Amino acid sequence: MRLTIVALIGLAACAPKAETPPQADARLATEAVDAKRAIDSLNADFEGHFNAGHGDLVAAQYTEDGELQVPGAPLTKGRQAIAAAVNGLATMKAAIKTTATSVAASGPIAIERGEYTLSLVPPGAPATSETGIYLIHWHKVNGNWMRVSDVASSAAPASMAAPAPAKAK
Repeated sequence: MRLTIVALIGLAACAPKAETPPQADARLATEAVDAKRAIDSLNADFEGHFNAGHGDLVAAQYTEDGELQVPGAPLTKGRQAIAAAVNGLATMKAAIKTTATSVAASGPIAIERGEYTLSLVPPGAPATSETGIYLIHWHKVNGNWMRVSDVASSAAPASMAAPAPAKAK
């Protein structure tokens, strides 16, 4: 009995101490800085490959079942579909510029918030440009940050249908 009590006291003494709130804040801040550095580098690669129309290399930044949701288009799910979407935009000389405005991270999960500008030059049509914001959910998989869900929202106002004419009374 006495040996059991001594063993329990010994185990309790060896257990890691709980993280204090200031320690947790410092850890999360460090993780966010480290994640942002890695994500900024990945975003630079993403832009280069996107702007060159390399759909397969863009899609390689997503998990196998990753999702991309952009304004005015249905959800694009999976690397193969994401690669096809980027390759399709290449015919319109698509160019994107992204800026991560914040990254929050905890362990193998990070959330990036940012702003983007997308330029398109459709064949036979005038060039267009769109600005907006995005939110990306990242997971660290085998030591590499991968996009799990990438959702963009355009700053352009939603188009409004003209109101129906009033019926005569």
